[in-house]
Amino acid sequence: MARTWAGDLPTPDFAWLDPLVRHFQLGEPELLEALGGGLVHQTWKLKTTQGSFVVQRLHPQFDPAVTEDGQAIGSWLRQQGFPVPQFRRACDGSLHLSWGGGLWRVMDCLPGSSYSTPPAWSYLEQAGAAVGRLHRLLAGWHYSFRFQIPHFHDTAYFWQQLCQRSPDPEIRAEWQFFVETVPRLLLPPGLFRLRLSMPISSSTTFCLTKGEDLPAWWISTPLWTTTCTLS
Repeated sequence: MARTWAGDLPTPDFAWLDPLVRHFQLGEPELLEALGGGLVHQTWKLKTTQGSFVVQRLHPQFDPAVTEDGQAIGSWLRQQGFPVPQFRRACDGSLHLSWGGGLWRVMDCLPGSSYSTPPAWSYLEQAGAAVGRLHRLLAGWHYSFRFQIPHFHDTAYFWQQLCQRSPDPEIRAEWQFFVETVPRLLLPPGLFRLRLSMPISSSTTFCLTKGEDLPAWWISTPLWTTTCTLS
């Protein structure tokens, strides 16, 4: 079976591909496409004789628990009739392949098309309805995350760290700007917070499936960990 690489750059080294398709029993590879919209994990869309998948090599900062969190939350959402991808398990039951000093994972690629700009306002209306439904589903569900990054998205903490540093002369003006500006942008303490982190597609846009009442999404962004915590 011929293999095709879809990308603007010369064909890179894909020594990981054969071990990956064997481990997850994905069939014979046909087309591999890099998805460069994410900022954390390395991500590809893989078409094989068995279907289409999204493949990710996890950033070293993340451990297997982040996928286990995503699997648990995704399973619950699918039980509620909300379409989200499912992580593939290998024949030994694992969610990851350890290869080449990294962790690899695979999820199903839901059908649809991804748009960086919506073709019509109706697309935005459907997207808003889907996000609203997602919030309603997760608002009443509680989950204890196995994986967490300390001070993740904690702007106040990083601002305090910045203030304790002595900048080099060539960046002092920028340092001064952030030190003076950030406090005015922080939300007041004590607010009710619902944290929802759910990547939508390779470019953080909705992937819409024709003929459905709500968008169906395939995930290929840095984190597939839909999270809902109250604090």
